[in-house]
Amino acid sequence: MNRSSKSTTLRKTAGYSSLITFAVLLLAWLCGFSSRLFAVIRFESIIHEFDPWFNYRATAHMVENGFYKFLNWFDESAWYPLGRIVGGTVYPGLMITSGGIHWLLHTLNIPVHIRDICVFLAPIFSGLTAISTYLLTKELWSAGAGLFAASFIAIVPGYISRSVAGSYDNEGIAIFALQFTYYLWVKSVKTGSVYWAACTALSYFYMVSAWGGYVFIINLIPLHVFVLLIMGRYSPRLFTSYTTFYILGLILSMQIPFVGFQPIRTSEHMAASGVFLLLFAVAVLKHVQTMLSKQEFKRLFLIGGLLAAGVVFAGVVLLTMLGVIAPWSGRFYSLWDTGYAKIHIPIIASVSEHQPTTWFSFFFDLHILVCTFPVGLWYCIKKINDERVFVVLYAISAVYFAGVMVRLMLTLTPVVCILAGVAFSGLLEVFLKEDNAAGAKDNGAEGEGEDASGEKKQMYDKAGKLKHRPKHDLSSHSAHGEQNTGLGSNVKNMVIVAILMLLMMFAVHCTWVTSNAYSSPSIVLAFYNSNDGTRNILDDFREAYYWLWQNTAPDARVMSWWDYGYQIAGMANRTTLVDNNTWNNSHIALVGKAMSSPEDKAYEIMTSLDVDYVLVIFGGVIGYSGDDINKFLWMVRIAEGEHPKDIRESDYFTDRGEFRIDSEGAPALLNCLMYKLSYYKFGELKLDYRGAAGYDRTRNAVIGNKDFELTYLEEAYTSEHWLVRIYRVKKPHEFNRPALKPDERVLPAGEFVSRKTTKRRKGLIKNRPVVVKGKRNNDDDTPLVIKLKGQQNGNYNANATHSPWKRKQLVDVNPHGSLDLSKLSMRRNSSYGKLPSEAPEAKVLVIYTGGTIGMMRNEKNALEPRPYEFVRKIRQYPNMHDDGYATKRYGPAKNMAPLVLPYVEGQHRRILYQISEYEPLLDSSNMSITDWVRIATDIRQSYEFFDGFVILHGTDTLSYTASALSFMFENLGKTIIITGSQIPIFETRTDGKDNFTSALILAGNYVLPEVCIFFNSRLFRGNRTIKVSSESLDAFNSPNAAPLAKMGINVEVDYRVIFRPCTVDKFTVHLQMDENVGLLRLFPSISVATVNAFLRDPMRGVVLQTYGAGNFPTNRADLIEALKEANERQVLIVNCTQCNEGAVCDLYETGRQLQEVGIIPGYDMTPEAALAKLSYVLSKQEWDWETKKKMMKSNLRGELTCEKPPEMQEYDLIDAVARTLHLTSTKELGQLKSSLFPAMVNTAVLAGDATKLTNLKNYGANMSAENYDHRTALHVACCEGNTEMVQYLLQNGAAVHIRDRYDRTPLMDAIMHDHHQAIRLLIKCGAHLTGSIRAIGDGLCAAAARNQQVRLESYRIAGADFSQEDSCGRTALHVAALYGHVDIVQYLLRNYAEPNAIDYLGLTPLDYAMKANSETVIPVLESHEARRGDELSFDTEKRSTMKDSFD
Repeated sequence: MNRSSKSTTLRKTAGYSSLITFAVLLLAWLCGFSSRLFAVIRFESIIHEFDPWFNYRATAHMVENGFYKFLNWFDESAWYPLGRIVGGTVYPGLMITSGGIHWLLHTLNIPVHIRDICVFLAPIFSGLTAISTYLLTKELWSAGAGLFAASFIAIVPGYISRSVAGSYDNEGIAIFALQFTYYLWVKSVKTGSVYWAACTALSYFYMVSAWGGYVFIINLIPLHVFVLLIMGRYSPRLFTSYTTFYILGLILSMQIPFVGFQPIRTSEHMAASGVFLLLFAVAVLKHVQTMLSKQEFKRLFLIGGLLAAGVVFAGVVLLTMLGVIAPWSGRFYSLWDTGYAKIHIPIIASVSEHQPTTWFSFFFDLHILVCTFPVGLWYCIKKINDERVFVVLYAISAVYFAGVMVRLMLTLTPVVCILAGVAFSGLLEVFLKEDNAAGAKDNGAEGEGEDASGEKKQMYDKAGKLKHRPKHDLSSHSAHGEQNTGLGSNVKNMVIVAILMLLMMFAVHCTWVTSNAYSSPSIVLAFYNSNDGTRNILDDFREAYYWLWQNTAPDARVMSWWDYGYQIAGMANRTTLVDNNTWNNSHIALVGKAMSSPEDKAYEIMTSLDVDYVLVIFGGVIGYSGDDINKFLWMVRIAEGEHPKDIRESDYFTDRGEFRIDSEGAPALLNCLMYKLSYYKFGELKLDYRGAAGYDRTRNAVIGNKDFELTYLEEAYTSEHWLVRIYRVKKPHEFNRPALKPDERVLPAGEFVSRKTTKRRKGLIKNRPVVVKGKRNNDDDTPLVIKLKGQQNGNYNANATHSPWKRKQLVDVNPHGSLDLSKLSMRRNSSYGKLPSEAPEAKVLVIYTGGTIGMMRNEKNALEPRPYEFVRKIRQYPNMHDDGYATKRYGPAKNMAPLVLPYVEGQHRRILYQISEYEPLLDSSNMSITDWVRIATDIRQSYEFFDGFVILHGTDTLSYTASALSFMFENLGKTIIITGSQIPIFETRTDGKDNFTSALILAGNYVLPEVCIFFNSRLFRGNRTIKVSSESLDAFNSPNAAPLAKMGINVEVDYRVIFRPCTVDKFTVHLQMDENVGLLRLFPSISVATVNAFLRDPMRGVVLQTYGAGNFPTNRADLIEALKEANERQVLIVNCTQCNEGAVCDLYETGRQLQEVGIIPGYDMTPEAALAKLSYVLSKQEWDWETKKKMMKSNLRGELTCEKPPEMQEYDLIDAVARTLHLTSTKELGQLKSSLFPAMVNTAVLAGDATKLTNLKNYGANMSAENYDHRTALHVACCEGNTEMVQYLLQNGAAVHIRDRYDRTPLMDAIMHDHHQAIRLLIKCGAHLTGSIRAIGDGLCAAAARNQQVRLESYRIAGADFSQEDSCGRTALHVAALYGHVDIVQYLLRNYAEPNAIDYLGLTPLDYAMKANSETVIPVLESHEARRGDELSFDTEKRSTMKDSFD
């Protein structure tokens, strides 16, 4: 009975133990996975760094083309003109792993893009690493230590640094393979099993395929065997394990093409072979020892050992001299001599990862584990056995190599976690153990074969002998424990609490380091200044690479430093000279020589290498320390190694040995190519009104060489923040004019005499060339042609200066729209004074899809679309672009700025418009639903950044597009106008200019929340129009609805007929349009077979065009039956008339019969609108059949008149005033209404009289009418804070985007009066912050200075970012700290204000608080890890560690 209960207890204990183990490992996996997602959450799902881009590109190639083509892939775009055999020069394990997962998921019908697999592969493998670490530690010590080790490695920064989401690098899977291989090796050594040894070889094979660090395994395992032999611990188990592993591992590793015969031909692998032979020799000697006497064996051992050692040594030397065995590589020597690489292989030393590790880095990456892992090491040494010898060797070697090279911290981290787990397990076992003598005796009686850690006592000390363990005097221990029960309990509790605190501190540190240091992709830098109140990113790298992709020839060669080769190939898809593979030092040195040489010498090198573009990274504008100037000395050193006669490092230092970029810098530096490409035109840029022009924020100095021009290169592109600069290399034929001697440069005088007078002598250069800096095409659908004039032969023209004003372009595209148009920038360059004060501005996005309006004549005088020419020519038209205003507004940046419509009399806004050209340009007859979705998506993504939208479109299907878009845009709040022309805009006689100009004026100055068509001076509702002529300029008409506006001498807008959304909902876009709809036109004698064929599946909706008022032949019962059967199959059929004017009605019996069989009357809908509406309604999955039929009868977007509109009554006051003033004409009455109604509506709002507002609306008052200050009733209601009035107005179509003459929207009025409920209603209805982001920053700072927390809360509800800077670079937190408003400081910090924001003086909020001696604010800031500006600005080691994230 006792035995049975004990057995049951053991089973329960084992069950609980298994459950706890499973739970802890699962939590470790989840925590490890979650902590690696900061990068995805804060930025996006994107590949990080440099090498991962090559890995992703190779993986995508393998997935697309198959594994065998991948192995034979010769990449011509890399290392031009040499190329690269990719399949034979990579470790393919990473690609095969991702490709295998992709294949498996797609086999299971789970469509996942290969990029997403690559992004999340490392976080997923981090869980496997935790499990393998647990298994290894369990074999070495105990299960408890294994759980500690698994938990540590799941979150330790030393491993996370290479395994965050997006870090698609070999190490992401290699650490798992490393740990799992070691676990299997330890298992095989303990068991002596061929099975475990074979598994070790297979795991080693996977490790070899994944990472070059496999050399660590193939040297550490032989070292383990060698030390065991020296210690006299040879056993058959060891022989079986190693020989099986070595033979299988050798054969398998040689199957990797990149490895090949290296395991038998390189010095790095010879140790494994030598130990293999030595192990055989020991085995033979052990066998011979049993057959010889002791004296004979000794003689044989001495002679045979010396002879064998001599033969092996001589053989290795001979084979090395013959070249069969490769000598030790330079990378190997650099591991033993830290100064070797800098002297002999500077390219290795130039990599920051190859620098020696600082003590700070050990603590930064390992925290308390640095202090605890020696304890675990001591425990292992104290209780040594075969497997613990392995972990001791692992620890000692990993510590050494991690100290030599910071990159190898990755190999140290796992063993530190293992030994720290052993230490914590041992400590907790001591201090959690109960002082129970009886229990100790029981344990001594029943389990004396186990020690305190739960391991078996039968550890092999020598082969075949069990190590003797003396028994402890349990009684003495018990007595001792009883004497110290009180004190021992207190000490235990204190130690346990201290350990728990240490562990909590470790977890906090790991989370902080992961979040701030290792979760920022190097290609994306972050900042908090954004228009919509959220954090935005500095996307210069991807902008530049995208520009390269879209604006350069597919075979263009790009020269850059090798750091950026993989990114250029991966994101720009262009040919590079060098990249991160660094296999050819000579080629890299040649690029370094070009960068270090003067421009003319560099041009010779670039010409010899067929370079088309040069890319440099420059951080002087934003303070980015990882730019090429800071890397320049390594370029010089590498170039000097190959070209010592031409390049000398000492030439780039001053006489005092300083590396300076200011006026005291070395002439060789100030005139080299890298310096000129980095600082070209930078000397004219004034970053701060307090500082000098040309001030480099990274190096904190004013550049020394400002006034220079480029002769052999010209600027092609500079990213928005000047971080990436691209230059085009001029071709030799651009300098092919013959050289003339000075005395031959005088032209002989001719007899020609100019007839020009003095006043007329200023002529025009005929056919003056225009340099087009590339072209923007296809997949982002946003062509942007860049033109820089006047920059010829190095002569500088201010109008040609490239500037930091850029439009943001992202590589990642959306599934429907090709470009994230929301990133289009309309921000001016803050370096050029203040905004002009003439008039407020409106921003309009023009989407040029194609059509006649932009066509040009070719050499045959035929019209054709000409890509990338539209913007260039528009900029040359004075009546389409105000160059003077652009100069005043943008300074030298004007040629890269938006176009500016000249001032229009009577309009209170200047129109700034950005043209986005689609590639390819679309003929309107080729338009499809896909193109509508594309247009709709582009508008959705840019909706909050523009005041209106104009779509340039061909006329053939313009009505179809307008109808479709009108239904796709739900709760539209801004003006969208589609226009085109019958004659191209660039012809002498054209309707295009008037149509285009008028559309811009209406879109920028009027809030007409509809999709409209403008043609021939009239603005129509888009879904009411039809094309009525292919020859007349009056090509479009709206037969059943009056125009919304007319453009004559004045702009006349009929606000009464504007269809406004009457719901308090945000603007959304419905993209899922049903394609299974069609148009069936009735004609006499139409056959029933034709109708049945048309109505069969998959047809789901039909527009039936009948005669007259919807009449259908009564003598065609077969057709009626066919329609009835289709209706029963839930085919939605709408009856529309074939007439241009009129509507479907049931006046005649011939039309009434259709309604009886379920055909829906289309009233006065046009066929285009009915077709688009059908497509929209049928795609609504949330609507049932009856709802869809009901919606087809309802007026959704003003597309039909389903009932007679109410008669507008004349208001008594209006009539009385008209009689008094003797106003009789309709025009005069209209003007009177437009003057009186806004005042009357505003008065009703002030009084809160909803009844009066309803009456005014019935009399024709417009709820969005503007008064003389362009203020609407909604402005007034928001100022008053009358929530009921705000809700009423919004529900009756009041526009939320109208700005008054002071450029304030209703939302801004609600903010300025702190009416929070009104703000919430406006935000719900789609309102958003507009205007200058600096103005928002000024408002936040003003509120902070005045201690107005309520005002700050208003901004927060509206979506403002509390880290937004004012015009001095200060944030609200700076100002609150300066004035000592501790409540405001706490409020801002609670709402994610950046505590370490730096203003233009380099000061942080903590600096301001210290200068103000604010004793209450300083502790609050310090508690949120605030730092002083000098610590952030000059702490270069910290900046390097944080990877310059600017987060």
